[in-house]
Amino acid sequence: MKNRTPSPSMPPLAGGTATAGFLVAMNVILFVALAAIYGRGISHAALFVSDTFVFFDGIHRILKGQSPNADFWSPVGPIPYLLPYFGYRITGTFSGAVEMGSLLLAAPTLTVASVLLWRRTSPVMALLILGTIAAVIVVPLVPGQGANQISHAMHYNRWGWGLLVALFLLGLPGGNGRRWAFLAAVLCGGLLVGLFLTKITYFLVAVAYLALLATLPGNGRSNALIALVTGAALLTVITLFSTGVIFGYVHSIQEALRSDSAVRGSYFDVAFSNRDNIGILILATYAVLLRPGLSWRSLALVGFIMVSGVAIIDQNYQFKFIVSLPVAFAILSASAAADASDRFRIASIIVASAYLVVAPYATDWARVTLQHVRAPTGQLPGIQDPRFDNLYIYNSATDIADSQAADSSVDLYDGPYDMTSLLDGKIPISHLTRTEFLPVLEEGARLLKSLGADKSEITTLDFVNTMPLMVDASRKSRGYSWMHFGRNMSDDTLPEGAEMFKDVSYIAVPLKSATHPSVYRLLSHYGDYLTANTLVAGHSKNWVVLRHEPGAKG
Repeated sequence: MKNRTPSPSMPPLAGGTATAGFLVAMNVILFVALAAIYGRGISHAALFVSDTFVFFDGIHRILKGQSPNADFWSPVGPIPYLLPYFGYRITGTFSGAVEMGSLLLAAPTLTVASVLLWRRTSPVMALLILGTIAAVIVVPLVPGQGANQISHAMHYNRWGWGLLVALFLLGLPGGNGRRWAFLAAVLCGGLLVGLFLTKITYFLVAVAYLALLATLPGNGRSNALIALVTGAALLTVITLFSTGVIFGYVHSIQEALRSDSAVRGSYFDVAFSNRDNIGILILATYAVLLRPGLSWRSLALVGFIMVSGVAIIDQNYQFKFIVSLPVAFAILSASAAADASDRFRIASIIVASAYLVVAPYATDWARVTLQHVRAPTGQLPGIQDPRFDNLYIYNSATDIADSQAADSSVDLYDGPYDMTSLLDGKIPISHLTRTEFLPVLEEGARLLKSLGADKSEITTLDFVNTMPLMVDASRKSRGYSWMHFGRNMSDDTLPEGAEMFKDVSYIAVPLKSATHPSVYRLLSHYGDYLTANTLVAGHSKNWVVLRHEPGAKG
């Protein structure tokens, strides 16, 4: 029978539309629940501890009056530094600063997503999308990693996914009048700017998506053009008022493109690792095609979301979850057959499929959230710095095994502690486990303070410049936010020694590092300069401190 409404015995998962009241209620519930758990100034780290300190260092630089990208180079935009800085000002500690910054981003992103979802999809589908955005932005877990690998590091990738999922909603079929369309397009222009200021990868995908929308028939064409124009206008204004930030950001991206030699998997490998998610999406598309109702416009958008997700994962290489897939399912469910009975049946199957795809990752988000709710197992021993209260770091079995294997072949060195010994490899640099990270940093801080170096300009010859942060020293303008050979810098792009160490009084060289390959490469690259222009000021079990005296041995 035509135009038959679904019977009560057939649950209409795709029935009804997401009203303003429903969306407001969901926003409030999601945000309040996440804020109560993740806004308490607590951090857990079982992965990427060095990457975490990249942004702790960024917070410290901003506290000393520097601007991200203008005063220190980073191929990541200013938002991943500024929001944790505001988080630090709220919590008063580095612990929880990234989580608080995530909450500051989640609130406006969920609001924009709700405007785009309003009366354009079912409440059940809207709930899944809002929940996905909230979870991926706030819950400190790399998408696709197991819940035992909790980490608030590389938050910029999670934030990029959340902003991109919200922007993709502009492609949902249907609308709510001209005024709504204009508001939605302008808000997406704001999302576009947010993506640019977060990470260029997600921004380029967003621009391509809007360009695709602009070429397809329907109301989305004008919306996409308005979003692109709004984004361009806002970026122009930001550039005029923050020229150094934008130009420094572009410079860092260009340098990263020249340096990047990371080996990544093929698109086929990435797609195969996500075969379950992609397979369910393809089956859902086929379900719609069984009954005429899927337009070429919807098919193009769904295909773009899937392919761009694979491309993003390949670029970042550690993800195994295409976070944007729920939007593709929402487009499919809204494009189901026109016949009422078929529409609700097929659309409900698609919505159920979307929940099936997200379920494994929702389980991990729930486990991480539970870990934040429970009382921590214990404080790190011997940590004196109150800025790291409530920062809980865990070793993995692999981490411990790597440390034991690395240290088993290391003989303790008695001296002399000079650059020649360092360059000849006589002074070994061993592996630093995660739980050793802060105690070793504090050891270095004590050494620097005993030498009176904490009143001078300091740099750390490692992946991240931790020592100025640890002793609260002054900060020189310029320099790298992090130093990863083959990713954001290389031997060809690094400045000469005189420029690199300009205005630096002390150079801290770690003898135990979580990223010891970076230490060896930096020693090798700047060895001749350091040999001629530094003297050993002091050393401890895990550190050698060099005093920078240009021409000292010239």
